[in-house]
Amino acid sequence: MMGNRQLVRYGILDEKTDYRIHVGVEAKIIYIFPTAAGREAVESGRYKMIPVHRQINGEKIQTARGCRVPPVHIEGLRQVPIPDDIIARFPISRADGTSAKGRNAEAIVRAMISENLLLVPMRAVTNIDDPQAQIRGEDIKMTPPSIQVKCDYLAGRIRYDGTMDGLFMQTHECNPGKEH
Repeated sequence: MMGNRQLVRYGILDEKTDYRIHVGVEAKIIYIFPTAAGREAVESGRYKMIPVHRQINGEKIQTARGCRVPPVHIEGLRQVPIPDDIIARFPISRADGTSAKGRNAEAIVRAMISENLLLVPMRAVTNIDDPQAQIRGEDIKMTPPSIQVKCDYLAGRIRYDGTMDGLFMQTHECNPGKEH
């Protein structure tokens, strides 16, 4: 039995995260940017909405809609190369299912953060004025940001004509294959 086949608004337009990280598998690059900056790029109307189709049980079904945004058009975007050893530990294939791609993209990001290869800006830094806390050695407090990780297989790929695939900013989806 198939799940939802009707596209619903879901994606960057409604996310409440502080940052987005797109794992560009073919380019071996992580793209990190403020979610609000990605949303502004999508809402600018400069980019054509494109459908995404998948074969599910032998039937071609539209499972998403969004647009590809060039990284240079996203304010505050940073690019960080993914080392070969991390790619080898958490390989992602186009043939993998949505869940497997997402798990390995998240594993790549976690590995890069824990190995200090990807610095994620803190959401808030505040001074601690409480004398007792300062005696314990606390001078500042930082709040970690919320992050959405996306496996964006083609992001940053250089095509034969020399152009680059942008980041896919999904705005709608359905989930007929019941994958998460």
